[in-house]
Amino acid sequence: MDLGMRMREIREKAGISLRKLAKEVGVSPSFISQVEQNKAQPS
Repeated sequence: MDLGMRMREIREKAGISLRKLAKEVGVSPSFISQVEQNKAQPS
C-alpha cells in the first residue's frame, strides 16, 4: 500500500473530511487530494 492510499484510509476511518484535514494542516484540499492520488508528494 502506498502513502496516498494509506493516508486516505486513515482519514476516512477517522471520519475527517478532506477539507477539514487540509485546514488543520494548512494546505489546500486539492493538495490533499493530489497526495492521496499519488499525484503530489508531501514535503
